[in-house]
Amino acid sequence: MIGAAGEAMVSGPDWRVAVPPPPLGDFGVTQPDDLAWLRARMTAHPRGTFTEAVHLPVPLEQMGFSRTYVLAAGEADRGSLFQAIASRLRGMPAWHVTGLPTGHDMMLTMPQELASLLLSLA
Repeated sequence: MIGAAGEAMVSGPDWRVAVPPPPLGDFGVTQPDDLAWLRARMTAHPRGTFTEAVHLPVPLEQMGFSRTYVLAAGEADRGSLFQAIASRLRGMPAWHVTGLPTGHDMMLTMPQELASLLLSLA
């Protein structure tokens, strides 16, 4: 999922991966106050989330609950991986794909819209 650049990032000896601060505008965050808030809360990411496989007793699509993929549709240039996932899931009847016209940090850039979307799925 993370490609060659990501492989180098997660190959160190620590159990955590340092998260470099994104430049202004990355992940859809464009307001300086929001970016400062985000940067103040960024912490190292557990390495295992990148390197350890998930093992389920049955395929996810066979489990008895609904599945919705929320695409950050405003990241067309950065989101090729996420766009590819959304395209694959659109072809699977067990999945519903929806999106918001913003970046990855939609909880900052479109909080009301995201909350409404999540509440509609509850």
